[in-house]
Amino acid sequence: MRGAVDLDTARSLVKATCRPLEVETVAVRDAVGHTLARDVTAAEPVPSADVAAMDGICVRADRLDARGPAIRVAGEMPAGQVAALPEGCAIGISTGAALPPGADTVIRRERFEWIGEHHREARVTSAVPRGSDVRRAGEDFQVGQGVLAAGRRIDARALGALIAAGVRVVETRRPPRVAVLTTGDEVRGDVGSLGPGEVRDVSLPALGELASGLGASWVYGAHVRDRPRELADQLARACAAADLVVVAGGLGPGPHDHSARAWRTACVQTVFERVRVRPGRPTRCGVSAAGTAILGVPGNPGAAFVMMLVLGIGALAGLRCEAVPERWTLPLDRAVERRTGDTRLLRCGLAGQRAVVLAAQGAHQVSSLPYTALVAELAPGPGAAPAGSAVPCVMYPSGVG
Repeated sequence: MRGAVDLDTARSLVKATCRPLEVETVAVRDAVGHTLARDVTAAEPVPSADVAAMDGICVRADRLDARGPAIRVAGEMPAGQVAALPEGCAIGISTGAALPPGADTVIRRERFEWIGEHHREARVTSAVPRGSDVRRAGEDFQVGQGVLAAGRRIDARALGALIAAGVRVVETRRPPRVAVLTTGDEVRGDVGSLGPGEVRDVSLPALGELASGLGASWVYGAHVRDRPRELADQLARACAAADLVVVAGGLGPGPHDHSARAWRTACVQTVFERVRVRPGRPTRCGVSAAGTAILGVPGNPGAAFVMMLVLGIGALAGLRCEAVPERWTLPLDRAVERRTGDTRLLRCGLAGQRAVVLAAQGAHQVSSLPYTALVAELAPGPGAAPAGSAVPCVMYPSGVG
Protein backbone atom coordinates (compact mmCIF):
# COMPACT_ATOMS: atom_id res chain seq x y z
CA MET A 1 0.00 0.00 0.00
CA ARG A 2 1.10 3.53 -0.72
CA GLY A 3 0.29 6.61 1.34
CA ALA A 4 0.01 9.85 -0.63
CA VAL A 5 0.64 9.65 -4.39
CA ASP A 6 0.75 12.27 -7.11
CA LEU A 7 -2.10 12.58 -9.58
CA ASP A 8 -0.46 10.72 -12.48
CA THR A 9 0.48 7.82 -10.21
CA ALA A 10 -3.06 7.73 -8.87
CA ARG A 11 -4.40 7.52 -12.43
CA SER A 12 -2.13 4.61 -13.28
CA LEU A 13 -2.91 2.72 -10.08
CA VAL A 14 -6.67 3.19 -10.40
CA LYS A 15 -6.68 1.93 -13.98
CA ALA A 16 -4.45 -1.04 -13.08
CA THR A 17 -6.76 -1.95 -10.19
CA CYS A 18 -9.72 -2.32 -12.55
CA ARG A 19 -9.68 -5.80 -14.09
CA PRO A 20 -10.85 -5.98 -17.72
CA LEU A 21 -14.38 -7.27 -18.12
CA GLU A 22 -15.05 -10.56 -19.87
CA VAL A 23 -15.51 -10.64 -23.64
CA GLU A 24 -18.97 -11.53 -24.95
CA THR A 25 -20.46 -11.88 -28.41
CA VAL A 26 -23.51 -9.69 -29.06
CA ALA A 27 -25.64 -8.64 -32.01
CA VAL A 28 -24.52 -5.34 -33.47
CA ARG A 29 -27.84 -3.64 -32.73
CA ASP A 30 -27.49 -4.60 -29.05
CA ALA A 31 -23.88 -3.40 -28.79
CA VAL A 32 -24.32 0.37 -28.40
CA GLY A 33 -22.39 1.41 -25.29
CA HIS A 34 -20.19 -1.69 -25.44
CA THR A 35 -16.48 -1.57 -26.24
CA LEU A 36 -15.03 -3.66 -29.05
CA ALA A 37 -12.74 -6.42 -27.80
CA ARG A 38 -11.57 -7.43 -31.30
CA ASP A 39 -10.87 -5.59 -34.54
CA VAL A 40 -13.83 -5.66 -36.94
CA THR A 41 -13.57 -6.00 -40.74
CA ALA A 42 -16.17 -5.46 -43.43
CA ALA A 43 -18.26 -8.50 -44.42
CA GLU A 44 -19.66 -6.79 -47.53
CA PRO A 45 -18.42 -4.18 -49.99
CA VAL A 46 -19.83 -0.68 -49.50
CA PRO A 47 -21.41 0.23 -51.86
CA SER A 48 -22.30 -3.30 -52.90
CA ALA A 49 -22.34 -2.26 -56.60
CA ASP A 50 -21.60 0.75 -58.79
CA VAL A 51 -24.42 3.19 -57.99
CA ALA A 52 -25.57 6.60 -59.17
CA ALA A 53 -24.43 9.54 -57.09
CA MET A 54 -26.97 11.89 -58.68
CA ASP A 55 -30.36 11.79 -60.38
CA GLY A 56 -29.99 11.77 -64.15
CA ILE A 57 -29.50 9.29 -66.96
CA CYS A 58 -26.89 6.54 -67.13
CA VAL A 59 -25.02 5.60 -70.29
CA ARG A 60 -22.04 3.75 -71.63
CA ALA A 61 -19.43 6.47 -72.06
CA ASP A 62 -17.85 5.19 -75.29
CA ARG A 63 -21.24 5.53 -77.00
CA LEU A 64 -21.62 9.10 -75.83
CA ASP A 65 -21.02 12.14 -78.09
CA ALA A 66 -21.94 15.40 -76.42
CA ARG A 67 -22.12 17.16 -79.81
CA GLY A 68 -23.96 14.45 -81.68
CA PRO A 69 -27.57 13.39 -82.12
CA ALA A 70 -30.06 12.91 -79.38
CA ILE A 71 -29.78 10.00 -76.95
CA ARG A 72 -32.79 7.75 -76.66
CA VAL A 73 -33.88 7.26 -73.04
CA ALA A 74 -35.41 3.85 -72.48
CA GLY A 75 -37.40 4.31 -69.31
CA GLU A 76 -36.59 5.04 -65.67
CA MET A 77 -34.85 2.96 -62.99
CA PRO A 78 -35.45 3.97 -59.36
CA ALA A 79 -33.24 2.88 -56.48
CA GLY A 80 -33.78 -0.74 -55.49
CA GLN A 81 -34.49 -1.95 -59.02
CA VAL A 82 -32.19 -3.31 -61.73
CA ALA A 83 -32.82 -3.11 -65.48
CA ALA A 84 -30.82 -3.92 -68.59
CA LEU A 85 -29.30 -1.08 -70.61
CA PRO A 86 -30.61 -1.36 -74.17
CA GLU A 87 -27.98 -1.04 -76.92
CA GLY A 88 -27.33 2.59 -77.79
CA CYS A 89 -29.72 3.95 -75.15
CA ALA A 90 -29.65 5.64 -71.81
CA ILE A 91 -31.86 4.88 -68.81
CA GLY A 92 -33.16 7.40 -66.29
CA ILE A 93 -31.66 6.66 -62.89
CA SER A 94 -32.19 7.82 -59.30
CA THR A 95 -29.54 8.57 -56.72
CA GLY A 96 -28.46 5.35 -55.04
CA ALA A 97 -29.71 3.05 -57.82
CA ALA A 98 -27.30 0.40 -59.09
CA LEU A 99 -26.00 1.00 -62.59
CA PRO A 100 -27.29 -1.56 -65.11
CA PRO A 101 -24.70 -3.85 -66.74
CA GLY A 102 -22.83 -1.96 -69.44
CA ALA A 103 -23.40 1.53 -67.99
CA ASP A 104 -20.38 3.32 -66.54
CA THR A 105 -21.37 7.00 -66.40
CA VAL A 106 -24.20 9.09 -65.00
CA ILE A 107 -25.16 12.36 -66.65
CA ARG A 108 -26.65 14.51 -63.95
CA ARG A 109 -29.80 16.49 -64.71
CA GLU A 110 -27.91 19.78 -65.00
CA ARG A 111 -25.82 18.45 -67.93
CA PHE A 112 -28.54 17.48 -70.39
CA GLU A 113 -31.82 18.77 -71.73
CA TRP A 114 -34.96 16.89 -72.64
CA ILE A 115 -36.15 16.81 -76.20
CA GLY A 116 -39.91 16.79 -76.37
CA GLU A 117 -42.43 16.62 -73.61
CA HIS A 118 -42.40 12.85 -73.09
CA HIS A 119 -38.74 12.65 -71.93
CA ARG A 120 -37.86 9.91 -74.36
CA GLU A 121 -34.83 11.69 -75.78
CA ALA A 122 -32.13 13.89 -74.29
CA ARG A 123 -29.25 15.99 -75.55
CA VAL A 124 -26.05 16.43 -73.51
CA THR A 125 -25.22 20.11 -72.99
CA SER A 126 -21.74 19.89 -71.39
CA ALA A 127 -18.79 17.54 -71.36
CA VAL A 128 -19.25 14.42 -69.22
CA PRO A 129 -16.07 12.44 -68.42
CA ARG A 130 -16.30 8.66 -68.17
CA GLY A 131 -17.27 7.60 -64.66
CA SER A 132 -18.94 10.87 -63.71
CA ASP A 133 -21.31 10.78 -60.72
CA VAL A 134 -20.76 7.08 -60.05
CA ARG A 135 -20.01 5.66 -56.62
CA ARG A 136 -17.83 2.64 -57.25
CA ALA A 137 -18.46 -0.69 -55.54
CA GLY A 138 -16.29 -1.01 -52.44
CA GLU A 139 -15.07 2.60 -52.48
CA ASP A 140 -16.10 3.06 -48.84
CA PHE A 141 -15.32 -0.44 -47.55
CA GLN A 142 -14.00 -3.50 -49.34
CA VAL A 143 -14.53 -7.01 -47.98
CA GLY A 144 -11.95 -7.65 -45.26
CA GLN A 145 -11.08 -3.98 -44.84
CA GLY A 146 -10.86 -2.73 -41.26
CA VAL A 147 -13.97 -0.97 -40.01
CA LEU A 148 -13.22 -0.37 -36.32
CA ALA A 149 -10.34 -1.33 -34.04
CA ALA A 150 -10.51 -3.02 -30.66
CA GLY A 151 -10.97 -0.53 -27.85
CA ARG A 152 -13.50 1.59 -29.74
CA ARG A 153 -16.74 2.22 -27.89
CA ILE A 154 -19.79 1.64 -30.06
CA ASP A 155 -21.95 4.73 -30.43
CA ALA A 156 -24.38 5.83 -33.12
CA ARG A 157 -21.53 6.66 -35.51
CA ALA A 158 -19.84 3.30 -35.08
CA LEU A 159 -23.17 1.47 -35.29
CA GLY A 160 -23.86 3.01 -38.70
CA ALA A 161 -20.50 1.91 -40.09
CA LEU A 162 -20.85 -1.63 -38.74
CA ILE A 163 -24.32 -2.13 -40.15
CA ALA A 164 -23.33 -0.68 -43.53
CA ALA A 165 -20.37 -3.09 -43.70
CA GLY A 166 -22.62 -6.12 -43.18
CA VAL A 167 -21.36 -6.90 -39.67
CA ARG A 168 -23.96 -8.84 -37.70
CA VAL A 169 -22.25 -9.74 -34.41
CA VAL A 170 -19.27 -8.31 -32.55
CA GLU A 171 -17.08 -9.33 -29.63
CA THR A 172 -17.31 -6.70 -26.94
CA ARG A 173 -17.03 -5.80 -23.30
CA ARG A 174 -20.31 -4.55 -21.84
CA PRO A 175 -20.62 -1.18 -20.12
CA PRO A 176 -19.11 -1.37 -16.61
CA ARG A 177 -21.53 -1.50 -13.69
CA VAL A 178 -21.00 1.18 -11.06
CA ALA A 179 -22.30 1.42 -7.49
CA VAL A 180 -22.23 4.63 -5.45
CA LEU A 181 -22.28 4.82 -1.65
CA THR A 182 -22.42 8.03 0.37
CA THR A 183 -21.78 8.31 4.08
CA GLY A 184 -22.45 10.65 6.98
CA ASP A 185 -25.07 11.10 9.70
CA GLU A 186 -25.48 14.74 8.62
CA VAL A 187 -26.41 13.82 5.05
CA ARG A 188 -30.08 13.80 4.07
CA GLY A 189 -31.93 12.99 0.87
CA ASP A 190 -33.90 15.46 -1.21
CA VAL A 191 -37.17 15.09 0.73
CA GLY A 192 -38.15 17.05 3.82
CA SER A 193 -36.55 19.93 5.67
CA LEU A 194 -32.98 20.01 6.90
CA GLY A 195 -32.13 20.12 10.56
CA PRO A 196 -29.25 22.08 12.08
CA GLY A 197 -25.95 21.09 10.47
CA GLU A 198 -27.56 18.77 7.93
CA VAL A 199 -26.84 18.81 4.19
CA ARG A 200 -28.45 17.32 1.11
CA ASP A 201 -27.06 14.13 -0.39
CA VAL A 202 -25.64 15.71 -3.55
CA SER A 203 -23.02 13.08 -4.31
CA LEU A 204 -25.25 10.01 -4.59
CA PRO A 205 -27.26 11.19 -7.61
CA ALA A 206 -24.52 13.39 -9.06
CA LEU A 207 -21.81 10.72 -9.06
CA GLY A 208 -24.22 8.07 -10.31
CA GLU A 209 -25.29 10.22 -13.24
CA LEU A 210 -21.67 11.18 -13.93
CA ALA A 211 -20.81 7.49 -14.13
CA SER A 212 -23.64 7.04 -16.63
CA GLY A 213 -22.33 9.97 -18.63
CA LEU A 214 -18.92 8.31 -18.74
CA GLY A 215 -20.48 5.27 -20.37
CA ALA A 216 -21.13 3.07 -17.33
CA SER A 217 -24.35 1.57 -15.99
CA TRP A 218 -25.28 2.96 -12.58
CA VAL A 219 -26.74 -0.13 -10.95
CA TYR A 220 -26.68 0.47 -7.19
CA GLY A 221 -26.77 3.41 -4.82
CA ALA A 222 -27.22 3.83 -1.08
CA HIS A 223 -26.57 6.26 1.74
CA VAL A 224 -24.97 4.79 4.87
CA ARG A 225 -24.85 6.26 8.35
CA ASP A 226 -21.57 6.65 10.18
CA ARG A 227 -21.57 3.02 11.32
CA PRO A 228 -18.48 1.07 10.19
CA ARG A 229 -20.33 -2.27 10.27
CA GLU A 230 -23.19 -0.92 8.15
CA LEU A 231 -20.75 0.52 5.66
CA ALA A 232 -18.84 -2.76 5.48
CA ASP A 233 -22.10 -4.59 4.79
CA GLN A 234 -23.05 -2.09 2.08
CA LEU A 235 -19.59 -2.37 0.55
CA ALA A 236 -20.08 -6.12 0.26
CA ARG A 237 -23.47 -5.65 -1.44
CA ALA A 238 -22.10 -3.02 -3.78
CA CYS A 239 -19.10 -5.15 -4.72
CA ALA A 240 -21.40 -8.04 -5.55
CA ALA A 241 -23.50 -5.83 -7.84
CA ALA A 242 -20.86 -3.71 -9.56
CA ASP A 243 -17.47 -3.70 -11.26
CA LEU A 244 -16.51 -0.36 -9.69
CA VAL A 245 -17.71 0.94 -6.33
CA VAL A 246 -17.44 4.64 -5.52
CA VAL A 247 -17.59 5.59 -1.82
CA ALA A 248 -18.02 9.27 -0.96
CA GLY A 249 -17.04 10.50 2.48
CA GLY A 250 -15.51 9.25 5.70
CA LEU A 251 -11.97 9.05 4.35
CA GLY A 252 -10.25 11.65 6.51
CA PRO A 253 -8.24 11.09 9.70
CA GLY A 254 -10.96 12.38 12.04
CA PRO A 255 -12.61 10.29 14.78
CA HIS A 256 -15.92 10.22 12.86
CA ASP A 257 -14.41 9.26 9.50
CA HIS A 258 -15.25 5.56 9.51
CA SER A 259 -14.66 4.51 5.92
CA ALA A 260 -11.08 3.39 6.48
CA ARG A 261 -12.17 1.10 9.33
CA ALA A 262 -15.05 -0.23 7.21
CA TRP A 263 -12.66 -1.01 4.36
CA ARG A 264 -10.58 -3.13 6.74
CA THR A 265 -13.69 -4.88 8.08
CA ALA A 266 -14.77 -5.66 4.50
CA CYS A 267 -11.28 -7.01 3.71
CA VAL A 268 -10.57 -4.30 1.16
CA GLN A 269 -6.92 -4.10 0.19
CA THR A 270 -5.91 -0.43 0.01
CA VAL A 271 -3.78 0.58 -2.97
CA PHE A 272 -3.21 4.19 -1.92
CA GLU A 273 -4.64 6.42 0.82
CA ARG A 274 -4.35 10.00 -0.44
CA VAL A 275 -3.67 11.97 -3.62
CA ARG A 276 -1.58 15.12 -3.62
CA VAL A 277 -4.29 17.36 -5.09
CA ARG A 278 -6.56 20.17 -3.91
CA PRO A 279 -9.45 19.66 -3.65
CA GLY A 280 -9.60 15.90 -3.32
CA ARG A 281 -6.65 14.96 -1.14
CA PRO A 282 -8.60 12.36 0.94
CA THR A 283 -9.09 10.10 -2.09
CA ARG A 284 -8.17 6.44 -1.85
CA CYS A 285 -8.26 3.35 -4.02
CA GLY A 286 -8.66 -0.29 -3.05
CA VAL A 287 -9.74 -3.69 -4.26
CA SER A 288 -12.10 -6.18 -2.62
CA ALA A 289 -11.17 -9.76 -1.92
CA ALA A 290 -13.18 -10.75 -5.01
CA GLY A 291 -11.32 -8.24 -7.19
CA THR A 292 -13.84 -5.39 -7.39
CA ALA A 293 -12.20 -1.97 -7.67
CA ILE A 294 -13.19 0.62 -5.06
CA LEU A 295 -12.62 4.35 -5.44
CA GLY A 296 -13.04 6.46 -2.33
CA VAL A 297 -13.66 10.17 -2.91
CA PRO A 298 -14.14 13.05 -0.46
CA GLY A 299 -17.48 13.69 1.21
CA ASN A 300 -17.56 17.31 0.05
CA PRO A 301 -19.59 17.18 -3.17
CA GLY A 302 -17.47 19.59 -5.21
CA ALA A 303 -14.32 17.59 -4.51
CA ALA A 304 -16.14 14.27 -4.97
CA PHE A 305 -17.37 15.26 -8.41
CA VAL A 306 -13.94 16.48 -9.52
CA MET A 307 -12.16 13.33 -8.36
CA MET A 308 -14.77 11.06 -9.93
CA LEU A 309 -14.23 12.83 -13.24
CA VAL A 310 -10.44 12.93 -13.05
CA LEU A 311 -9.93 9.34 -11.85
CA GLY A 312 -13.19 7.67 -12.86
CA ILE A 313 -12.40 8.03 -16.56
CA GLY A 314 -9.28 5.90 -16.11
CA ALA A 315 -11.07 3.37 -13.91
CA LEU A 316 -13.75 2.76 -16.53
CA ALA A 317 -11.14 2.64 -19.29
CA GLY A 318 -9.36 -0.13 -17.38
CA LEU A 319 -12.56 -2.17 -17.13
CA ARG A 320 -13.28 -1.71 -20.84
CA CYS A 321 -9.66 -2.14 -22.02
CA GLU A 322 -9.87 1.28 -23.64
CA ALA A 323 -7.17 3.89 -23.93
CA VAL A 324 -7.66 6.77 -21.50
CA PRO A 325 -8.81 9.82 -23.51
CA GLU A 326 -6.00 12.29 -24.04
CA ARG A 327 -6.20 15.47 -22.02
CA TRP A 328 -6.44 18.78 -23.79
CA THR A 329 -3.90 21.51 -23.17
CA LEU A 330 -5.51 24.93 -22.83
CA PRO A 331 -4.40 28.36 -21.58
CA LEU A 332 -5.87 29.71 -18.37
CA ASP A 333 -7.87 32.90 -18.76
CA ARG A 334 -6.39 34.47 -15.62
CA ALA A 335 -3.59 34.13 -13.13
CA VAL A 336 -4.07 31.40 -10.51
CA GLU A 337 -2.11 30.73 -7.33
CA ARG A 338 -0.27 27.43 -7.28
CA ARG A 339 0.03 25.18 -4.23
CA THR A 340 3.32 23.83 -2.97
CA GLY A 341 3.26 20.04 -3.16
CA ASP A 342 -0.30 19.68 -4.47
CA THR A 343 -1.83 19.86 -7.94
CA ARG A 344 -4.75 22.25 -8.04
CA LEU A 345 -7.83 20.90 -9.77
CA LEU A 346 -9.68 23.89 -11.16
CA ARG A 347 -13.27 23.77 -12.34
CA CYS A 348 -13.38 25.75 -15.57
CA GLY A 349 -15.72 26.80 -18.32
CA LEU A 350 -14.63 26.82 -21.94
CA ALA A 351 -14.56 29.97 -24.07
CA GLY A 352 -13.05 29.44 -27.49
CA GLN A 353 -9.72 27.80 -26.76
CA ARG A 354 -9.36 29.11 -23.20
CA ALA A 355 -10.05 27.53 -19.82
CA VAL A 356 -12.16 30.04 -17.91
CA VAL A 357 -11.49 29.53 -14.19
CA LEU A 358 -14.79 29.61 -12.30
CA ALA A 359 -15.25 31.49 -9.05
CA ALA A 360 -16.47 28.70 -6.74
CA GLN A 361 -13.51 26.31 -6.27
CA GLY A 362 -14.10 25.14 -2.69
CA ALA A 363 -14.35 21.43 -1.99
CA HIS A 364 -17.85 21.99 -0.59
CA GLN A 365 -19.09 24.29 -3.35
CA VAL A 366 -21.42 23.09 -6.10
CA SER A 367 -22.52 26.39 -7.65
CA SER A 368 -19.77 26.07 -10.29
CA LEU A 369 -20.68 22.51 -11.31
CA PRO A 370 -23.41 23.42 -13.84
CA TYR A 371 -20.85 25.54 -15.71
CA THR A 372 -17.92 23.11 -15.48
CA ALA A 373 -16.81 22.08 -18.97
CA LEU A 374 -13.41 20.79 -17.86
CA VAL A 375 -11.07 20.37 -14.91
CA ALA A 376 -7.69 22.05 -15.36
CA GLU A 377 -4.68 20.51 -13.60
CA LEU A 378 -2.32 23.20 -12.29
CA ALA A 379 0.97 21.60 -11.28
CA PRO A 380 2.52 22.32 -7.86
CA GLY A 381 4.91 25.22 -7.52
CA PRO A 382 5.56 28.56 -5.90
CA GLY A 383 3.69 31.74 -6.70
CA ALA A 384 1.02 32.22 -9.31
CA ALA A 385 0.68 30.76 -12.79
CA PRO A 386 0.18 33.77 -15.08
CA ALA A 387 -2.78 34.18 -17.37
CA GLY A 388 -2.19 32.23 -20.57
CA SER A 389 -0.35 29.39 -18.81
CA ALA A 390 -0.95 26.15 -20.72
CA VAL A 391 -2.29 23.38 -18.49
CA PRO A 392 -3.61 19.83 -19.12
CA CYS A 393 -7.38 19.57 -18.86
CA VAL A 394 -9.82 16.71 -18.36
CA MET A 395 -12.93 17.39 -20.40
CA TYR A 396 -16.40 16.87 -19.01
CA PRO A 397 -18.05 14.20 -21.20
CA SER A 398 -20.01 15.71 -24.08
CA GLY A 399 -23.71 14.99 -24.04
CA VAL A 400 -23.93 14.89 -20.23
CA GLY A 401 -26.02 17.45 -18.46
